[in-house]
Amino acid sequence: MPAFGGALSDADMVALLRHLRGRFSEQPPWDGLERLVADTRSGAHHVAVRPADGIERAPRNVGAAD
Repeated sequence: MPAFGGALSDADMVALLRHLRGRFSEQPPWDGLERLVADTRSGAHHVAVRPADGIERAPRNVGAAD
């Protein structure tokens, strides 16, 4: 799959996240979304990606026993 990190600007990402939150959630809008998007893209905000089994895998623990 080709990289798509540059396909959306920070403003585009914020607009998309606001739309998804408003469309698919009954929760209030997120506060500080612009800062969170900027921090996430810069690496200042760590994002963990977890598969369905809930175990976070990274290069140091790929294939770790459950």
